[in-house]
Amino acid sequence: MYETPSTPHRHRVVALVLVAFAAVAAVVLALLLSSSNNATAGRAKNTFAAQPPPTSVVPSSPFDSASPTDSSSTTSAAPTNSSAASHDSGSTRAAPPPTAPPTTPSTTHSTASRPTGVAVSLDGPASYRGWCPVSLTYTATITVSHTPADVSYHWNDGSASAGAPTLHITHSPATVSRTINPSASTSGALSLDVLGPVPTSSNTAHYSIACQSVSVGHATVTPGAYTGDCSRGITFTFTDTVSVTNGPFVLQYRWVGSDGGIFQTQTLSFGPGSSTQTAHATWTLGGSHGSQTFSARLEILGDHGTSSNDAAFTIWCV
Repeated sequence: MYETPSTPHRHRVVALVLVAFAAVAAVVLALLLSSSNNATAGRAKNTFAAQPPPTSVVPSSPFDSASPTDSSSTTSAAPTNSSAASHDSGSTRAAPPPTAPPTTPSTTHSTASRPTGVAVSLDGPASYRGWCPVSLTYTATITVSHTPADVSYHWNDGSASAGAPTLHITHSPATVSRTINPSASTSGALSLDVLGPVPTSSNTAHYSIACQSVSVGHATVTPGAYTGDCSRGITFTFTDTVSVTNGPFVLQYRWVGSDGGIFQTQTLSFGPGSSTQTAHATWTLGGSHGSQTFSARLEILGDHGTSSNDAAFTIWCV
């Protein structure tokens, strides 16, 4: 027999139905939320995967990016999207290596390629009058614009000389010298020609050489002989002539006795041209008895001096 449920019983049934419905609704909602999250993540992944990887911009010419002397001219790598890297490691690219600054040709020339300026001057005696042969030196001063430098040169003295020596200059100015050795009177000119690296010439040094020729005559003594009282001393006088060919000129002379005695040194001064003068000396003897013979000779002093014959005399003291 069917009985109609009571009111409390009906209330429990309704509550169970509601709880079951709520549970089902919660499950369905959870499934829907899970499906929605999966779809959103898929779209985000597809979006980042579709973006092209970042690249650095490389200038078309090394001179477009930076100046060669700019210390900050190295090209930087393009930044990486950190968000994309966190979702997809394949979307990250390494930056290209830094681009070296372009090299420009140096503006400093090497020594061999730089032009060399050369200047030269010559100095030496313009005239000489004296004993010959003689050595006279002329010096050329060579100045260059920079060192080191190799300068080839040639002495120009009117004679044919082979070759052109080269002077290696490490300190400027530098000098080269030329010595002439005339043995007779002469005149001429001397200069230095620089052949390279820049052809140029020095000033011209004109010179005049007057080689002196000195000659002596025949030495004599007066008196040539003496006999008598010598108590007061007897004086003997020596005489000779001295001639020069190229005055003005000054020379010194002395007489030398046969007993080793040397007379006082004296001076002769000659005027222009050729001239002759007399050289003399005196010698006083006495006190000894008997006969004695003495002599003296004239000596011209100097590197190229000459001497006379011996002028002899006899003295006999009684």
